[in-house]
Amino acid sequence: MLILRKYTSFFTSIILLLLIVNLKNAESDFEDLRLIKEFAKTWNFSKDATYTNSLLAGMPKEYNTIGYMNDGFGCQQPGYTGQYCEFPICETPNNKHFDHDNAAVLVDFIHQPSCSKNALFFVDISMFSFTIEVQAPGNNQHDISVYNRNGTLMNPVSTDTTDPTRKIYVYSPQNPGVYRIVPSTRTPELGCLIYVLATAHSYVNIGFVPSSQYDLIPSERNDFPNQNPYLHQHNTIVAHTTNVRKPGGITALSIFEGYNIMSRPHKFSIRYNCEFDYYYNSLFCLNEDQYFIKIEGYDFSGNSFSRIKSFSCIVNPNTSTAPPPTTMAPAPPPTTTAPPETSTAKANIYLITDVSASVPASMYADTLTNFLMEIFNNFKIDPEYVNVAFSPSPGDDDIWFILPVFNAFFSSETLRKSIYSSYYPIMGEQSPGQKQLSQVIGRALDSSFLTTGYNPSYKPHWLIYVTTTSSPDSYAIKAAQKVRESGVFKIVTIAYNPANNIQALLMMSDCFYPISHQEQLSAIATALAAKINFASSKGQDGPC
Repeated sequence: MLILRKYTSFFTSIILLLLIVNLKNAESDFEDLRLIKEFAKTWNFSKDATYTNSLLAGMPKEYNTIGYMNDGFGCQQPGYTGQYCEFPICETPNNKHFDHDNAAVLVDFIHQPSCSKNALFFVDISMFSFTIEVQAPGNNQHDISVYNRNGTLMNPVSTDTTDPTRKIYVYSPQNPGVYRIVPSTRTPELGCLIYVLATAHSYVNIGFVPSSQYDLIPSERNDFPNQNPYLHQHNTIVAHTTNVRKPGGITALSIFEGYNIMSRPHKFSIRYNCEFDYYYNSLFCLNEDQYFIKIEGYDFSGNSFSRIKSFSCIVNPNTSTAPPPTTMAPAPPPTTTAPPETSTAKANIYLITDVSASVPASMYADTLTNFLMEIFNNFKIDPEYVNVAFSPSPGDDDIWFILPVFNAFFSSETLRKSIYSSYYPIMGEQSPGQKQLSQVIGRALDSSFLTTGYNPSYKPHWLIYVTTTSSPDSYAIKAAQKVRESGVFKIVTIAYNPANNIQALLMMSDCFYPISHQEQLSAIATALAAKINFASSKGQDGPC
């Protein structure tokens, strides 16, 4: 009996030693972990994440699903199934078969602006073991304690403190369920990042199908994805689970971007006759950069699980022309002609510029005028094509002189002159405040305004508001919400070097584009022009 116990103890020690060695080897070869650590260098430890709705936006379905019902017998549209044609059917299934071996997976990425709050993570039925790494700025090693759902403290099998900026805890296999991480530090205000990785039997493969007006079949029915999405183009995200036994599956996704930016969770849908049987329409990335996707779901036993994967947004190699430069040169002299090739898209755009003291003309008149014209110069500015109504939103001490109307601009040059001159108020100095913004936004629902040339058949319908650090008051937010609920316009807000106004601007916007570097101006102008052109080509008020 004593001999048996002796050998049992010996073999247990050997197993734990192999576990630690394997986990460390997995970490050294684990590309997603290496990449997310590089990516996290752009994140401010102590700054809250900014949620953006410009990365992920639900595309309208290719067909009016209710219209394809026939006498109660369900979908009659080829390529779709379900009672309401809600499920795409891939035209040709991908015959790729995925490996079924165990793999190192990144389970979670937790950002703690104040490293003093409890953080939850999930252990699923397929995980053999896991590692938690806590990273802090400077030479500040943070301690953690891990508790299971019963409140029992889980002791790690090893702790690595060789790097003064991080601490690594290795845990043996645990029962599936929710676990709680409790950080402990003397400097919680510095923030921390927590990585959870594991050796697991279940994982998720993802891909991206680019979408354009030239597609022979909709991207949601294409089962041959690329490894990475294309820049300034709608991309259908597709996914396939490996070793996730039914009824387990994946349900939602979120995207992490650099500089503390991330999307809110969005729901996956399923499709038939596809190897990549989950999809989401769609992703639109603005920067040629590294991104991460967090995929959430449930295992066979109903336990929550998550996986994080890396991807890069790249320039489409199949385009015949090179993309515009990603840096903006000093403001050129005013141009008198638009570029020789312009789109024939049709859209209704109501443009509002903040011309208060928060946007001093000496600093921003050239920059923001050139930025806006980099969008509009892609189109024919004319009531028959892109019909623009324009109004500045003056400071509190200035009078709102210019009532916007459609059918007012017949060239890019007249629009450019109006935008540029609006930063120099008739009364002289620019004044602070945006109390009149609610009236300017409210004009969007005024019948006397809409009858000047608003055309419901033109798509998209956007109200674009351009500002810097101004914060809309509650009246402006209510006016904006009323416009959004009406469906007459989607509200697209662009803030150059925003400060404490981000949350208020998010509350009034369908899509919000914060710009923190001048180098981003050209990329975002190109992306917005591409979105307008794409929505117009589809004849749909697609995502902004």
